[in-house]
Amino acid sequence: MSAFGFLPGREIKDAGLGNLGLQDQREAMRWVQRYIRQFGGDPTKVTIWGESAGAQSVGLHLLANNGDPGGLFRAAFIESGSLFPTGDISLGQECFDAFVSNTGCQGAEDKLACLRTVPYANYTAAMEASLVYQASAEVDGIFLVDNPLNLIAAGKIANIPVINGCVDDEGTLFTIFTSAGNISTDAEFRASVQNDWFPEAPSNVIDQILAYYPANVTLGSPFGTGEANAANPEYKRVAGMRFSKHPRDISSTLWQTDKTSGPTVSLTAPEIGMNRKPDLQTNSPAYQRFKELPLFGSFKYHSSDNTAIYNSDNNLVNYMIRFVNDLDPSGGSDLAWPKYTRDSPLLLTLLDPGDTLELSNDTFRQTEIAYLRDLMVQYPWQFNKYGGS
Repeated sequence: MSAFGFLPGREIKDAGLGNLGLQDQREAMRWVQRYIRQFGGDPTKVTIWGESAGAQSVGLHLLANNGDPGGLFRAAFIESGSLFPTGDISLGQECFDAFVSNTGCQGAEDKLACLRTVPYANYTAAMEASLVYQASAEVDGIFLVDNPLNLIAAGKIANIPVINGCVDDEGTLFTIFTSAGNISTDAEFRASVQNDWFPEAPSNVIDQILAYYPANVTLGSPFGTGEANAANPEYKRVAGMRFSKHPRDISSTLWQTDKTSGPTVSLTAPEIGMNRKPDLQTNSPAYQRFKELPLFGSFKYHSSDNTAIYNSDNNLVNYMIRFVNDLDPSGGSDLAWPKYTRDSPLLLTLLDPGDTLELSNDTFRQTEIAYLRDLMVQYPWQFNKYGGS
């Protein structure tokens, strides 16, 4: 919904209009509760599902209302995405001011009233005025009352079963098709980490990040491909860093306590871990198929698992159907998919050939991810802005 649902700024916060896109989603869930029986459904057995930005939305709904779903849903799928550690919505004032200027409302005494009169075509043109305009949920004090990491640490998260999954090389697509794909030197990589991710962090912190994510193509993403797929000297480094910090950053924060029950599509670079509420049930799958294909990570790039998930012949479908019906993905003759816990962080991993499944330990980059997780508490990323990654 971009600026229709996630416009930041002080005026937005003061008017209580932050995160309207999420409020719309919540209202849609209430509609489902009212009418699902008309379609043969059971209002007590609703599972919400999101992929990419939709996965971020699902994660935020787990935190809304102090973690109380209010009977709107009983389980969740979070696919190739997660919560972002985010700051106060008022910090996006520069974005608001630029957007207002692009709509011609900069001179209005009541800018919000003026925005309500802007024709749809002009409004969307203002959103598209910057190719790097990014809109996302921020802390507004109503729907989202704090940095998601802080809410999770305080146990303010829905106590429901969750399946959380990713693919191996989430960052490749986001790197090759954005300005990050132009990073080709160590100095440019450093500047990107400093300016786009942690602008308030001191230089020694940036030094440590660069040490954890070195300029070694054999360690970057696509992972496990040696020197192959290096579109430029920094490409694999950037791709590996971007999705260590993207959808997985709060994922395992959520899923590394004993409170979730879900499968995870296996990643080679794991989620960021933090203690969850002890009874949260989670399963986690990791998608590692088609590794032999070039550049984007054997086509294990962001959302590449969709065709596998929605293919009725795929072995993951039965797990998901069982989860929706019974809140337990295991059953039949399929490999048992255990709950992901802090003591036993097991991923259901999808490998080549296409019917190959195995359980793997989620121990990838533990030190690096823990370091980034802690930084995100100190320096929340401000997503709503003109410019950046």
